[in-house]
Amino acid sequence: MPRSFAIALIVLVVAPLVLLGWLMSLTMRNQRIETRQRLTVILESRLQEMDQRISARLQQTQRQILQTLAESSERSGVDLVGHVEQQQPAVRRGLWLSRQNVLVYPSQPLSDQSESVALYAGLKRLVLDRRSPNSEENASAVSPPSDSPPAALAQAVVPQKSSAPAKTSAVGQARGGGKSASTADAYWQVWYFDQGLQLILWLPQSDGSTIGFLLERGRWLADLISVLPDTQDPLSSEDDRDAAGYTVLVDSSERVVYRWGLGTDERTPLAAEIPVSDPLSAWRLRYYSDLTTLATGPFQWGWIASLLGVGVLLLTLGGYIATGVSRQMRAARQRVSFAGQVSHELRTPLTNIRLYAELAEADISQLPASVQRDALQNRLQVIEGESQRLTRLVSGVLEWVSEPGRRRPLRLQPVCPDEVIDQAIEQFRPSFAAAELSIQHSAAANRTVPLDVDIIELILVNLLSNVEKYASQGESVEVRSEFRDGSLRIVVHDQGPGIPSRQHQHVFKPFARLDDSVSAPSGTGIGLSIARTAARRHGGELRLLPQREGACFELTIPVSSLS
Repeated sequence: MPRSFAIALIVLVVAPLVLLGWLMSLTMRNQRIETRQRLTVILESRLQEMDQRISARLQQTQRQILQTLAESSERSGVDLVGHVEQQQPAVRRGLWLSRQNVLVYPSQPLSDQSESVALYAGLKRLVLDRRSPNSEENASAVSPPSDSPPAALAQAVVPQKSSAPAKTSAVGQARGGGKSASTADAYWQVWYFDQGLQLILWLPQSDGSTIGFLLERGRWLADLISVLPDTQDPLSSEDDRDAAGYTVLVDSSERVVYRWGLGTDERTPLAAEIPVSDPLSAWRLRYYSDLTTLATGPFQWGWIASLLGVGVLLLTLGGYIATGVSRQMRAARQRVSFAGQVSHELRTPLTNIRLYAELAEADISQLPASVQRDALQNRLQVIEGESQRLTRLVSGVLEWVSEPGRRRPLRLQPVCPDEVIDQAIEQFRPSFAAAELSIQHSAAANRTVPLDVDIIELILVNLLSNVEKYASQGESVEVRSEFRDGSLRIVVHDQGPGIPSRQHQHVFKPFARLDDSVSAPSGTGIGLSIARTAARRHGGELRLLPQREGACFELTIPVSSLS
């Protein structure tokens, strides 16, 4: 198989595979991006479910405190706040502020316990810095600096409307019977103290005073953790879906408050993150997982299987085509080789036939003139003419079937081009005369130049043979020869039907025939192909010139480089 054909076949097979692979890669990447986005949305929705659980648990604590207040309506003042402290395990310390925003309860501790003193000092500062929920400075929780001392204060007022039915609590002013206020005005405040974030629930009263409850951090953290999963992953479900990730709840200082899930690798990338709802808006819920693994579903293996299938199909098809073409080319080479061998075998018998025909003709010419001698001479001339035609055909076939690298080299010898042309014309004069076709030679190339006589004669014989076959209805044939621009120029112009302009290049192809009908003149269709090949071997060119009438072939052979 020729290298160019093999390269073309490889490109034909590989190019679709590369293009298909690129398209599949692009499609898979887009699908991974879309799947990653969908997974991110799903993860955020699952994290929002966890956030809703946290909010619901804080609301439950708030309702429990409000319920205790409602059930203790007969109590007032310090007695009421102390009663709630005792009844609610989630409450660490009750607070009571006067309408002047003065801390009335708890009172200053008498003991020297550092914890009680620090807590009272922190609460005093909290009361002094406390902002009203209706103030323009109202904001969400603010993370404290990581280097803050344990007793540092950083608070923000977080309004939190009670979801419980509107009830009232009668909390009197200092040691007096205060007026009731709606519990729907309750709100949360974040206070950074001691071990970290603290939660305070404030309940404004109608007389301007405020009661509050500082929650026990350990207790409300335990309550929040109790509503979160233990080892269940946000992407896991009852169908044992594999998702080796984990979820963490982190505080404002990036410390892990709680973690759950199946993953254990700390290097797992962050997949989704949402802030926790108020009052814990400084905290974050994060899910860590390798979404690349999660986004690689069965569809990827389907694409790969499809690509492999198409690749195998293309390779099989390419192999089939290559095998078929190789078989056909091998058969064609065998036919060409056979034609060459037959032509070689025919050349020797034809040479002998011509030799003995010429000897017989010489012997007959010595006989006395008679009708019988003339008849024998005519018959011998026919034999000689047909043998010459077969010899030309054999020479043309050998020239055409020979590979470029195995053709004989040029045998240049100094000759006069006009003499070579006249010798070729003389071979056709009898047949042209029988067809009443005159031939004229305008000789202007009478200078001796080095030429391969056999190649020039082969070209002229093929051109004149075509005139004999296809332009015999014309009246004349003109052959012109001259030297022009350092080249030998030979023109053969007949007066036949001519060749359409759209067929000018087609006629030089092997086995090309303009008329394949039964009534068309016989021929092999390789004469002009042989003539052009021979002209190019000699460094020249054979062209078909456009003419209004007949066909005109121009042969140019450079002679300046051959001198």
